[in-house]
Formats: sequence, C-alpha cells, structure tokens
Amino acid sequence: MYYHPLNDDIIYLATDGGVFRSLDGGENFEGCNGGYHTQQFYANFSCSTTDSLFAIGGMQDNATAVYEGNAGWRRVIGGDGLSTAIHPIDDQIVYGSSQYLNIEVSYDKAINFSGLNVPNTGTTNFAGPFVLCPSNPDKLYGGSDIVYRSDDGGQVWNPTNGNVVLDGNAVLALEVSDTDENLVYAATAPVVVPQVGLFKTINGGQSWTNVTTGIPNRYIMDVAINPDVNNTVFVAVSGFGTPHVYRSINGGATWFAYGNGLPDIPVNTITFDPLNTAIMYLGNDIGVYTSIDGGLNWQPFNDGLIDGTFVMDISISPLNRKLRLATHGKGVYERDMLPITITALQNSLVDIEFTIGPNPTIDNLTVNLNTMPENGFLAITDVKGKIVRKIIPKKLQFTISMEDLSSGIYFIVVNAGGKSEARKIVKL
Repeated sequence: MYYHPLNDDIIYLATDGGVFRSLDGGENFEGCNGGYHTQQFYANFSCSTTDSLFAIGGMQDNATAVYEGNAGWRRVIGGDGLSTAIHPIDDQIVYGSSQYLNIEVSYDKAINFSGLNVPNTGTTNFAGPFVLCPSNPDKLYGGSDIVYRSDDGGQVWNPTNGNVVLDGNAVLALEVSDTDENLVYAATAPVVVPQVGLFKTINGGQSWTNVTTGIPNRYIMDVAINPDVNNTVFVAVSGFGTPHVYRSINGGATWFAYGNGLPDIPVNTITFDPLNTAIMYLGNDIGVYTSIDGGLNWQPFNDGLIDGTFVMDISISPLNRKLRLATHGKGVYERDMLPITITALQNSLVDIEFTIGPNPTIDNLTVNLNTMPENGFLAITDVKGKIVRKIIPKKLQFTISMEDLSSGIYFIVVNAGGKSEARKIVKL
C-alpha cells in the first residue's frame, strides 16, 4: 500500500488482482488496470477450430477471459481462471474452470455458464486440469488424485481405475490423443509422495500404467501426443539441472532426452503442428522455441515478444494458422505459424487464391485455383488439423470426392512455396 506523497487521501494498493486507487482516504477504491499487458494466464488456453476470432483462457485471480476479436476481452466465471476447452465442431459449447477443478459449461458461446458436479473430493491441485476428447467431444477427463471421466459432456462424472488413486499425488497435466478417446496420459505433482509420476491408459481409464521410468524427478508440465503416431509422445519438464524435453516412440515404455539448443530453463508447454508433425513449438520461462526436425534441435522463435516472456501455454488457431501464446504476466500474443513444408522455411512465399463449391457439400467439392501451386499440394484436414486426404493438383479446376468422409466440419488447405491458405468445408 502506498500513499501519495503530497495528498494522503490518495492511496494505491498493489494486489495479486491488480492495482487499485482510492481518492478519499480509503472509503472507496477503483481499478487502475486498463491497458496493461500483465495478465497471468494459466495452461489450457483454447482456440475455436471454426472461428479464428474466438478463444478463451483462465487468468490468475482475474476469472476467465473470452477473446472475440476485440481489444477488450470479456470476463466470465470468476475466481482464478484455469483450464478451458471449446467443442471442436460446435463452438457454442465452451468449458471453463476455477481453482480446484470447478468446471463450468456454456451452451451459448461463453455468454452464460453453469456448474458441473465433478467429484474432486481427494487431493486436487490448485490448477486441477481437464481435457476434452477431440475425437469424441462428449467425453472429458478431469484430474484430482483420481482421474474422472464424463461420457455425456460433463453432466455425470465417474472415477476411472475403480476409484483407485494413481500414486497419492494430484494430477498436474492431462493429455488425450487426437484420434483415440481412450488413450490418455496423466502427470502427477509431488504433493503427497515426493516423486512425480506419469501414467497412461489405453482403455479410457479402466486401468493405468506407470510410465515414469526414464524421466527425472521434475514437474511434468505438459504432454504432447503426435497427432499422426500415437506411440510418439513428448513431455515438457520443469526445474533445473536436467534436460527439459523427453521423447518416447513406444508409448512411454522408454524415454530419451531431446532438446538440443534449449537453455536450462523450465519448460511449460509443447505442441505439434498438426499439418506437419516434424514442426514443433515449445514455451519456457523466457520465451518460445521451435523445432523443424521432430523435436531434436530447437531455435528461438521470439520475434515480437518482450524479453523474458513466461510462456504458460501454446495453442493453435487452425482456421487462420495462428500460434497463440498464453503468458504468465504479459497477456496473450499471436503470430503466424511456420509454413508446413520444411523447404518453405527459406521464406519463398507465393500468393494463393482459390475458391471451392458447393459449400456445404454432400458428395463432391470443386476447387478452382488462380494458378498452379509450384511444389505445392492441397490437403483436407479435420477440425484438429489432421490430414485426411492429400492431393497434388494437375490442373486449375478439379473435383474432390467427399462421399467417404463423415458429416462434419473440415478444412481445405492449399500450400505453395511455403504459404498456406485455408477454407472451411461443411460436409452434410
């Protein structure tokens, strides 16, 4: 608390919720927080897959913030904002949470929220995590010292593993496969037992296997499963004095240290580019690093960031190919992702224009290009960015059969010379 040196009716308070001021000796206070880029976001920031101007993330002591394309964000839920999730097909369905795994759901694109009864009666981390399954958005997992599962969008939750705790510690990080709703990793923090743990289930939580061997006794902040190969898994490790990235190619049976070029700084988040999993992004306590060789070597990716940016979470907005950084102390940043072809990293960019139709479509989609993409290709991806079809165009106008694809939302991505453009497709 500080008094104005010339007027003791003016008082300033510096709190974990921001800066506040009284002009009448403390009778009334007002916020003085507009315009500062000091928001402390937590992990599990979420971007809509169908609306590039819609995202949501939780903030320390400042509720949950909703981005809708405006400079001013809208706050919801209250408390300490923590994990979030957006339904990958219907972004009217949005999940947010506050401390100790108190999850709420909205059915009107984050306007109104109602609470979900998650039975987190055991040991729960302050930042208790939950995840939504991309391949089955009705299924969610949430972690205290037991991992709970809901199969109906969060209305009913049941303990996995017969109500048996994993190792006595509380879950710090959860990750579910993009393609397999039953493949989940849970990392625990040394709250009760002085040893971190990493556990894996391949049957939706009926049983869990300890796959920690080979990882140092450091907080496991994040887990990333390769969208193309479920057995390839990365973990991001905090602390000092050990490597900070570990990779397994056999589903966690063995781990090897990766991370050439990374400083000895805690790593908080790691993710794949879903259109080219050789490209990866990593956030640590001082900034962002990228790899173009599957995580073996890393280089800084900090253009536009303030020095020493504490990156808590990295998420992807697939519709406009933006990387979004939720930082703990400097708000949220975004930038274009790297081009999806490694050869395109030489910055040889080509403008691409194309049209598609009919959209929505039932069976066939016609693509019209303004020019042949040199050394390029087209890809149809699902809402998470996984390629379901790849096409090398032979002429400017051609037709793609959509009959074998399930109903839902897809994207057609045209790549040429390293620049990619995307259009949303609705398959009826």
